[in-house]
Amino acid sequence: MKKITFILSLLITSISFSQEFPLDFEDAADNAWGVFNGAASSVIDDGSGTNNVFQLVSNGADFDGTFLALAVAVDLSDASNNTISLTVDPQDALGAAEERTHLLKFEGGVGGPVVAELYFNTVGPDEQTVLVNFPAGLGTFATIVIFADSGVGNTALGTYWFDDITVVADPAATCTDGIQNGTETGVDCGGTCPNVCPQPPTTIVAAPARPLLDVLSVFGPAYLDVPPSGVQQFGGATFVNYTAVTTDDARELTTPSPGDGAQYQYFFGTDTGLDLTNFTTVHLDSWVLDAGAADSVIRIILQQFDPVSGAFQHNLEATIDVNTPGVETWNTVDIDLASFSNPTLAKNNIQQIQIVAQGAAFGPTYLTNFYFHKGTVLGADDFSINDLKVSPNPSNDVWNIESSNISIDTIEIYDLLGKRVLNLSPNSQQVTIDASNLGTGIYLAKLYSNGATKTIKLVKN
Repeated sequence: MKKITFILSLLITSISFSQEFPLDFEDAADNAWGVFNGAASSVIDDGSGTNNVFQLVSNGADFDGTFLALAVAVDLSDASNNTISLTVDPQDALGAAEERTHLLKFEGGVGGPVVAELYFNTVGPDEQTVLVNFPAGLGTFATIVIFADSGVGNTALGTYWFDDITVVADPAATCTDGIQNGTETGVDCGGTCPNVCPQPPTTIVAAPARPLLDVLSVFGPAYLDVPPSGVQQFGGATFVNYTAVTTDDARELTTPSPGDGAQYQYFFGTDTGLDLTNFTTVHLDSWVLDAGAADSVIRIILQQFDPVSGAFQHNLEATIDVNTPGVETWNTVDIDLASFSNPTLAKNNIQQIQIVAQGAAFGPTYLTNFYFHKGTVLGADDFSINDLKVSPNPSNDVWNIESSNISIDTIEIYDLLGKRVLNLSPNSQQVTIDASNLGTGIYLAKLYSNGATKTIKLVKN
């Protein structure tokens, strides 16, 4: 565009005639337009014998068009009266709904930016009046430029008749103009418009209280997540932390096309993934802004890597209907793993979990409390051991656990994958746990005393 602007400045100095708004092309000076990048222009009779129009023929270049130096600068400084109205009559055999994209530009600005430009569309082959509403904060401009069939990669060719180019008052905002304007908080919704804008969640639904060792969490606030070895999105999806309600407890999944989604990978050591053998159910809470068609679903796919083919195998799959209970509400599901496709396949080495949007486009989708569990809930005994003190926590080498009123019979230490790494029988109110041989990370300690249990979190630096 810098080259085009430079060429314009040279050409403008050679033009002796110019015009002022409104432009109706009935004056001889109206034909003082210059062209660039192969475009052609002229003032012609529209066939009626009583009306002239300005004909512009595009050349298929990204930015080809025409320009006119104005004798009187056009004033766009009034934010309520800086809409350009122009009549455009496409001369080609276009389809009734066929759109063509053009660019209206003003140069030589004073009292504001030097340049102001906006794209506009014409639709179909018929004559139409186009309104191009410029923003506030502008001044006056000395040159008008029109680019036909404009934009990077736009190779369309076309002939267009322009007439009655003038400045008019800004149109009143409506609830159906496809623009966020007036008091609207979204496109054609909110403010004084009757339609309600789709709203994302402002709080996270609470997950049922379950024993920590009976849960394997992918992500969510209720339980300790198993750190994945990788997280990716695929297709055109975006998958990010949803920070409007919390920093790391929910995800926002945007899927422009069916089959887009995100995946969590779990590679621990040599060909070792998640062992879901003892888990019975998967839990997920989802919130959808726009559910789309009736066939819109979220697919949960559990996969294992096949070293022979070098690809992930499609092992187990289930679907969630995003239309139930509806949009803009939390949809809570607990799906029995036995109901997944191929339920007899082994679940002891799941190395990839995919979340895929399928069916008609919908979303964005907000997800939280994604975990596997054993169907258990916390009982009364789970909180019967009181007044426990743990120090230091986090620790570099040892944890000291002390109970003021109950003897601790047994302590089992588990990693987040559910593997037991230590088993102690202290039979004492004070216990020292040697953590020097444990790797850095989070562990769960299950304490037993007279049939009562309590699970606590331990952190190893």
